[in-house]
Amino acid sequence: PEQEMYGIDHVIPDVSYLEKNAQRLVGVFITHGHEDHIGAIPYIMKKLPNVKFYTNKLAYLYIREKLSEKGIKNMD
Repeated sequence: PEQEMYGIDHVIPDVSYLEKNAQRLVGVFITHGHEDHIGAIPYIMKKLPNVKFYTNKLAYLYIREKLSEKGIKNMD
């Protein structure tokens, strides 16, 4: 959440654009592991289970931890 979103702990991303354009989606490139970059990945994976993610090793480790928190075991 942004600073002005008092009392809000989580913001659920809107992935409807990705869903509507799934046939055009080749993959998702993650440049680094900051929460604002990886926070939506569990939601994207639920809506688009066949999407491929491309990232570096450090971001991969952060993403793996984030998915583990959400109960998602396999991201490969």
